[in-house]
Amino acid sequence: MDSFTSRLCSKTSFAIGLYISAMVSLGFLAHAQLNAMQLMQSERPVSVSP
Repeated sequence: MDSFTSRLCSKTSFAIGLYISAMVSLGFLAHAQLNAMQLMQSERPVSVSP
């Protein structure tokens, strides 16, 4: 029983770490995409107005 619970705890902690890393990478990608969109939107009027 002890080995089963320890294996379950290790699997759960591994899954939690994997989930957190996936969320962090997804958030980073979304943030970078938002920054790129803002850069494109801010560059467009500058290139059009002159």
